Amino acid sequence: MCKNYIFLVFVAMMAASCATHQQFYKADIIGIGTDAQTSYAYHKGPMKNVRDQSAPIDLLHDSPSFRKALDAVVPRGNNTTLYYATDLACDRIRWVRRKIAKYDRETKYYIFLLTDGLDNASVKMAKNARQARVTSPEAYRDRIVRKLKQATGTFKNYNDLTVYVMLRKGKDIKQIAIDNELSDEAFEAYLDRQFECFRYATRGDVPDLIQEEEFAQISKKMEGRLVNNTLEFRVPKDFCGKRIRMTMTDQNKQEAVLEGTLKNVAGRYRLVNVSETGLVKDSLRTDKTRQKGRVLVARKADKRDANVFFTISGLKESDGVTMYSVKTVKQAVYDGQLWQNNTEYEQRPAIRANAYCIFLIDGSLSLTDRDVKAEKDCVKKIIQLISPATNL
Repeated sequence: MCKNYIFLVFVAMMAASCATHQQFYKADIIGIGTDAQTSYAYHKGPMKNVRDQSAPIDLLHDSPSFRKALDAVVPRGNNTTLYYATDLACDRIRWVRRKIAKYDRETKYYIFLLTDGLDNASVKMAKNARQARVTSPEAYRDRIVRKLKQATGTFKNYNDLTVYVMLRKGKDIKQIAIDNELSDEAFEAYLDRQFECFRYATRGDVPDLIQEEEFAQISKKMEGRLVNNTLEFRVPKDFCGKRIRMTMTDQNKQEAVLEGTLKNVAGRYRLVNVSETGLVKDSLRTDKTRQKGRVLVARKADKRDANVFFTISGLKESDGVTMYSVKTVKQAVYDGQLWQNNTEYEQRPAIRANAYCIFLIDGSLSLTDRDVKAEKDCVKKIIQLISPATNL
């Protein structure tokens, strides 16, 4: 991988158990119309009392089920229930995090909200379904802000959650500006107020409101914003005290190299004095420790395991190609005199998605069949951006 165009971020994250080393990329759909069309089943009534729900769709192994669920979203009703659907999405994320992801700290959560209109029926819908006690749209907005902050845990026990809001500025939206004789600046401020409650990120910058006249244009804006895949590599514990070299080769036979010395400090394994070549300068983020040099902390593993695990996240080239372009990963160890290849190391990189996505798709009658198709194509594009291995 050429130094000129690779951006590599290494993230050392602690996981709950060895089970978290498996691939995890699942998704759900909520169709937004007069009511909520969910791709999963749940008991009616207050979501906090729900115990039994159907599992989310496994996109890595069952993409046909996702296509079927996506096809099932059709325009139905002349209302839009954005707040209510987001309310459901927050509850669903909490359930998936507890029951499916098992508090895996590495799983990233996403809400993708695609709409062409403003909310106009959530308060009544919430009252009918006993989902929330709200008396006005303003009160429901406040509720959404609170629930997004609570959806993936609190304090140190939380996962990353990012919400992307995508607005198709059709005739109905534009008519608001015309009817009220709003300037461009006033109109944009109005839209920001309407959608501010949905925009959220656990850490980092909150994504801007993405707005275009067509969903196809929105798809293009999402390119380059979604890089979630992680590459996992293992190091035998017997290599403690020795220098480890990981050589990654892409499809063009260009290389990037990571080196570090494996240390065991009170049962916690680390790669210390980390260096890299063939990468953008200072692209390696490492934990802040009292030790000199840069350090990568291994994820927690079973004490009986002979290996410790590290992850590489966010490998991205300038043209948007993700780490799926990595074809081989080789490991070598320095014995004090010579570098020796670890011939037991698996040559093919283990790509792990570790993401749960819930798509809130507008299904109101204000959308034409052409609009709905473009909306669904946008969803497919987003999935491909996060996990190119998924076949839709």
